[in-house]
Amino acid sequence: MFKLNQNSTGTIVLTLTEQETLTSPYYLFELTNDFSNKQELFNAADISTATSRYNMFTISLTGETNENVTGGTIYIPSTLNGYWKYKVYEASAATLLASATTSTLEIGKCLVIGTATTIVDEYFYTSTGQTGNNEFFYK
Repeated sequence: MFKLNQNSTGTIVLTLTEQETLTSPYYLFELTNDFSNKQELFNAADISTATSRYNMFTISLTGETNENVTGGTIYIPSTLNGYWKYKVYEASAATLLASATTSTLEIGKCLVIGTATTIVDEYFYTSTGQTGNNEFFYK
């Protein structure tokens, strides 16, 4: 699992090399929001100096007008702060299509944190009894 902060640049470290089938792959990241299923696809370059041990990527979360999906800079609205599922694919050329990739290298979770929204992580149920008025809330 890795964490990304709104309006900042973060460095993440993954171990992808042992799963690679290509010699010098391009990496496609796919993020899917757990709550809304919104997807973000972007490319990021491996900046690791020891790729036989780990892969390092710089990912920036920025405003909508500054998005650069081929350079690891993406826009995630603050209303979608929370948990995302991530997949990393390898491809022989830079692409934003998962169908154009060779294989899936890693699957995991990502937490996007910001200050504008509450992260929904727990629900509770209340009932008003015989009237049938049932409500769901989140903490």
